[in-house]
Amino acid sequence: MKKTLYLLAAVIPLMLFSCASTDVVPSDIQFTEIKGDDYLDTYMNQLIEKSNAYKIVDVYISQIDDVSKIETNPRADFYMEIAESPNGFRGRRVLANNFAKKMIETDPSWFERLKAVHNNERYNGHYTVYLYFKDIGNIMSGSEFIGVVHDIEGVPTYEKIDMDNETEKKARADKEEADAKAKAEADAAKDAKGKEIAQGYIYHGINEASENSTLFQGGALEKGHAYYIKGFTPAKYSPATVAVIMTLFGESNPVLVSYKDQKVKADVMNASSLWGEYLPVTVIVTADTVLPNRAVVLGIVE
Repeated sequence: MKKTLYLLAAVIPLMLFSCASTDVVPSDIQFTEIKGDDYLDTYMNQLIEKSNAYKIVDVYISQIDDVSKIETNPRADFYMEIAESPNGFRGRRVLANNFAKKMIETDPSWFERLKAVHNNERYNGHYTVYLYFKDIGNIMSGSEFIGVVHDIEGVPTYEKIDMDNETEKKARADKEEADAKAKAEADAAKDAKGKEIAQGYIYHGINEASENSTLFQGGALEKGHAYYIKGFTPAKYSPATVAVIMTLFGESNPVLVSYKDQKVKADVMNASSLWGEYLPVTVIVTADTVLPNRAVVLGIVE
């Protein structure tokens, strides 16, 4: 009788506080593929009803325990969080004890690399996480399932990170070079049109645009000279006779203007007006032969 009581005393606590089921063997699992968003959108009980293991594709790893936790105490629980964004919004914690121990032994830099690319969406957000469900409940609390990490794919090596950085750097340099070439070609085309409009005048082209703007605003244009002017904007309340230079920092003081002829005026108004407002355009101007502080618009470049 005493032996029976001792046996019950030993068994009952185990029944109360141990897991309700033993771990499954990962090698026996058939993983059901699911998108990360779908996994996070689905209630846990619905996931468990459908499958006991999942291959979750295109998911973020938002948080991870400090690896020293399990290095100093191999019996400690090691957690990660899979989520829909790097900051952990709408995420689920998963247990990763065995996986973490495996990586410590086989690929210890894995944890550093994971953190190094935490905010790089070239990698984070494209991980594939294999997990199975484990019941960590007991008789008192009932069944409580949690995902257990079996494997994670997609964390880059340092070599891949360096290679991708070099590729990105080269692509950025190539784009900058292509953009610069395209801009140079576009500027050359604009300048050629400006020269055509300025026939018969001494031409101050696109390379002098900054100085030209200063002369235009200061009423210092010379007769017999033609100037390439960027940011020319008809004034809202006197568009036919007044203009300003518009930049990212604001607009200049108003300048008196006239137009070579009605066609040039119509071209400028049509190109610059939008819903009652006026947008900047590029024009060629010269000094008025009658009024010293007035500019004459010879034509529009764009």
